[in-house]
Amino acid sequence: MLERVADSLALLRFLGKASLLITITTNPKWLEIVSQLGPSQTALDILVVVCRAFQARLVALERFLYSRFSCVVYKIKVIEF
Repeated sequence: MLERVADSLALLRFLGKASLLITITTNPKWLEIVSQLGPSQTALDILVVVCRAFQARLVALERFLYSRFSCVVYKIKVIEF
């Protein structure tokens, strides 16, 4: 983790400040998650589905950003579970 922080700070010094800071969190009421729940299940019971839904949304967000901003100099991505 310390190496990642050091790399990020080096990018910041060399290439300049970031233009965007985006945070995405998982909503247990997303349709992809709710549709996979059993009668008495919650999102905590099917963590694999929750992780897959988050990953799919993250990929969609990245594709959207790359389509809108043609020149991406650097990207730092941190995922916490």
